[in-house]
Amino acid sequence: MGYGMSIEGQNNIYQVDSETASTLSTGVYRKAATSGFVTGGGSTQDGGSTAAGAIISGLASTDLVFANGSAPSAGGNRYVSCAFNSGSTTCTFDQPTNYIVLKIASHSDWNTFIAGSSADDYGIQIKNTSNVVIFDSRIIEYIGGFEIRKSVPMGQLPGGIFAELTGEIASENYNFASLANNTFYTGNLTNQWVCMRGAMSHGGVDGDDEGFLQHGFVFDYNAGSTTTGTIRHRSYSQTDFDLGGGIDNVGSANTSDILLGEFKS
Repeated sequence: MGYGMSIEGQNNIYQVDSETASTLSTGVYRKAATSGFVTGGGSTQDGGSTAAGAIISGLASTDLVFANGSAPSAGGNRYVSCAFNSGSTTCTFDQPTNYIVLKIASHSDWNTFIAGSSADDYGIQIKNTSNVVIFDSRIIEYIGGFEIRKSVPMGQLPGGIFAELTGEIASENYNFASLANNTFYTGNLTNQWVCMRGAMSHGGVDGDDEGFLQHGFVFDYNAGSTTTGTIRHRSYSQTDFDLGGGIDNVGSANTSDILLGEFKS
């Protein structure tokens, strides 16, 4: 590089380079929870009604939304699915969900936090050759840190619905992929968050699992535990006709890369 700043982590891991316009550093802008459900047998896109607490609003198109399915009870499971509007300014979760919003360092919304106190005026700000802020040390520890720990390429997980999670009999799910093929994380789930960008749900998920769900996840907790378990990709499409043998649901592979991150307070 000529003039500017380049930062590498351990083992030469790339972090920041002010000479590339593709660098975008992010910080945790919001950490909260939704409280409502999509009801009436459908998502908002399909005529279902939505409690106000299910909607995250005021998003920028560049924001990343991550979700965590906290245990409803020991040994329970939590579905995580949502729908973005056409402009990606709102995200509607189908069920109560913990979420984190990451904003890039140059986004103007950060000014509401880091420009209001003289104590927040100290730090390091890096701009690229286009004079765009690509790193601002003031946002790193505002709420907490966030680290991407794993990614799963698009199309790698086959999807499907699973008998023990839906209440349906096993014979109605024989054509769906095994749980192992859709599991991409095993361990402590407390601070593991899945990226919802690229998620899409139509029809929601009702008590009979009717509808259409794409790029969703299950946080499945071990028996007697509210902390440990597995995270699985859970994605299927439901047709309006039987494909034979009473099967009218078809597994759907993940339609975008899956990102798994860890929140660090």
